Amino acid sequence: MSKIKDTKKTFEELREKIEKLIKILEDVDPKVFEGKENNPVTFRIRSGKVVISMLEQEFLWYWAHPNFWFHVTTAYDILRMKGVELGKVDYLNGARFVKLKQVEA
Repeated sequence: MSKIKDTKKTFEELREKIEKLIKILEDVDPKVFEGKENNPVTFRIRSGKVVISMLEQEFLWYWAHPNFWFHVTTAYDILRMKGVELGKVDYLNGARFVKLKQVEA
């Protein structure tokens, strides 16, 4: 899988990086993940002082998924604290699964 250096300093550069990352993910064949759920995963945290080992499926369920939502929530909280007008619907519909239509009250 390709790596993209993290040298971005402007929002435009960050948007370009996101577009590149989306393209990389879209090019991944889902079949490369088939049958991998019981493969072991080992990684280090806390500057390498803590080693965590689990199966790939456990990694997805118990580490990656909760970690993703932790960061989404933290970003949401920081944006709200900085005055960005976000509400529950913005958070809950962040993936745009629900189509919203703005109407006059």
